Amino acid sequence: MPTLSYKSEKGRKPDRGDGSRSDKGFARKPAEPMATTGDPSGSAQKKPFLSDPKIKRQHVLFFTRQLFTLHKAGVPISDALAMIASHERHPGLRKVIVSMKKHVEEGGSLTSAMRRHPKIFSVFYTGVVEGGEQNGVLSPLLDQLVHYMENEETLNKNIRSALRYPTFVMITMAVAFLVIMTFIFPRFEPMFSKFGDDLPVQTKVLLSISSVLQHQWYLLLGGTVLLIAAFLFVKRFDAVRSFLDRMKFRLPIFGKFYRYTCISKFANMISTFFSGGIVDYLNILDLIKKSFRNVMVKDEVRRLSYEISNGRGLGESMESSRLFPPLFAHLTQVGEKTGEIQSMMKILYDYYEEELRYKTKKLIGNIEPLILLVTSGFVVIIALGIFMPYWRMMDICK
Repeated sequence: MPTLSYKSEKGRKPDRGDGSRSDKGFARKPAEPMATTGDPSGSAQKKPFLSDPKIKRQHVLFFTRQLFTLHKAGVPISDALAMIASHERHPGLRKVIVSMKKHVEEGGSLTSAMRRHPKIFSVFYTGVVEGGEQNGVLSPLLDQLVHYMENEETLNKNIRSALRYPTFVMITMAVAFLVIMTFIFPRFEPMFSKFGDDLPVQTKVLLSISSVLQHQWYLLLGGTVLLIAAFLFVKRFDAVRSFLDRMKFRLPIFGKFYRYTCISKFANMISTFFSGGIVDYLNILDLIKKSFRNVMVKDEVRRLSYEISNGRGLGESMESSRLFPPLFAHLTQVGEKTGEIQSMMKILYDYYEEELRYKTKKLIGNIEPLILLVTSGFVVIIALGIFMPYWRMMDICK
């Protein structure tokens, strides 16, 4: 693996107390055995009836902010972890911090302690911490991690705000449809039976749906469970997962939205590493590749690494990319030529974050008429299915 290049302040010594510094730069240490987020001792303990609540990103963000503040004040890592654990209210995270403190006191590094809990600290997170420990810039990189996670939380809020309204409306419509078909529509069946086969098509369809929901609901439920299980099983194959990941970028409405989210996250990661003085593209791209789950993004980052290893620049390698727009590649080249790649990535992140905000508002504006149309169609179909037999009976009586 290439040697890490980094910038350091004159006269600044590497941090001690958070793991020994390697003379080989950013080279990885041998992998350590994975451990659960509970007690690392391995002793058998009875699990409580109610397990600890899930550790969310906000909890990790607050932990990182506290660790940065204490480390910047000169508190050793083990003491900082002890202080944070003593005030942590989340029981699951408190166990994790205590486990990390014990590991550090036994001579392990902070990075190896965090890698024992991969469900809490991502590959990107531990990679940033490792770079800070190896290069003596842990405090600046912890600060950048805080900003990175805050930016990520902003992106997630934009995505949730775009999906909250349509999701709520669709769930409400589905529940209303089930209630009407299961409890209300059956009350009209005795009257509809008098018409025999002389019923409108809408009414026949609604009667069939109502009958299935009342008498064959277990088949519907079982079929749904089987479909979900089959989908989850097939999704495990690389070809299927690759196809689904690529389709996310081709969705009519959400494709561009998803693409901007990925490249915004990419720019945020690059900016975070460069802000801490870690400037080796190959090591940075390796960590970024492991941080993404989408197969298409992984392939693109892997291709960028290959191009850079053959002597091309990052921006030049992006020109033939299927993921990065021409503007992203052009501004990256400008940043490389001027030596301001970190600030250029920050500009790109801000730009695409603003684009996401704009597209979120536009998406909501485009979805609202569609939801209104679907809701109106739902009401019309139910109303026609119920009232058309009455209207036909009235015509017969005349």
